Formats: sequence, structure tokens, C-alpha cells
Amino acid sequence: MVLDGRVEAVAGRKDGVRKRLLKLQQTIAAMEQATPDAQAKGMEPQWSEACRILDFLELDLRATASFLEGDRSMAALWWDSAAAREPVLRVRAVPRWPRGAAEAMADAFEKGGDLDTALRKWEQAVVERPGSGWALAGLARVCDARGDNERADKTRRTLKAVWARADPGLREAAGAATQGKRAGAP
Repeated sequence: MVLDGRVEAVAGRKDGVRKRLLKLQQTIAAMEQATPDAQAKGMEPQWSEACRILDFLELDLRATASFLEGDRSMAALWWDSAAAREPVLRVRAVPRWPRGAAEAMADAFEKGGDLDTALRKWEQAVVERPGSGWALAGLARVCDARGDNERADKTRRTLKAVWARADPGLREAAGAATQGKRAGAP
């Protein structure tokens, strides 16, 4: 019996993540079988890049599943493994690339209440992707939650400056400068 809607949502999300992971693993297996054909047709560079992207996504899904199942240490290992592989990916070439591994880990640990880990990972995400509004907003939220209002305000000013150049029609840009904003913050 579910007493809390959040428990039901997490259970539903775990099932969804498991289904996506299974489908992704099936896709990877099919691609592995087709690799000799791709090599024969001279498509090796593109094929290898696609396989690396799928590998990264599998690690991210494994991390998410572990986190939702309550195994935070295993989730951290999966995300760290994904983060180590991320630099070789041409993520800018992938349409709608969702986020970096550090951002995914930071978001999960922030939502899970582990502000120390979230802070370290948001800091890492900002270094890896300095123009990421999501990383800057997350860092500002965690700084606020930890009582470091000065750093949170400075981070929000950086966020506002970075996103001032964003396409005004971009949904993410519309509220980027106010994400995680506390009352009275600039």
C-alpha cells in the first residue's frame, strides 16, 4: 500500500528507468552484431561514436536506477564511470544532449538531500560545462541550502550573465536566472 504519492512516483520512475535500460541494452547488442557490416562499408568512425554515446547513456541509466533503488555508492560509481568517458564524446554534435554525468549526479544527490556530494558535483559540472545554466542554477540552490548566500548570489549573477546571450525563445532560458532563487536574492 502506497501512503505517499512520492513513493509511488519513485517506484514508477524505477520501472521506467529499468525499461529504458533494457531497451538500450537490446539496441547495443544489435549494434554489436552489425559492427562488421559498418566496418565493411567504411562507417567505422560514425559507428564507433554512436557506440560510445550508447555506452555513456547506459552508464547514466544504471546510475539513475541504482540511485532510485537507494544504492547511492553504486550510483556514484556508475556516474563517475560515465564522467570519465564523457570527454571523448562529441556531445555538442548530439541534438538535445540532456546533461553531463556530473550534472546528473549532482541533481540526484541534491534531491536526495546529500548536499555535500551535490555541492562537489555541481562544482565539477560548472568546471566541465561553464555555460550550463542547469549547473549554475544547481550550484546556486545548493549554496543557498547550505547557508552560503554570498556564493549563491555570485553564482546567480554568473548564471544571469551567461544566459543573457541565450535565445529568448528558449524555454530553459526564460527562468534560468531565477532557478533556486531565495527571497531577497539579486
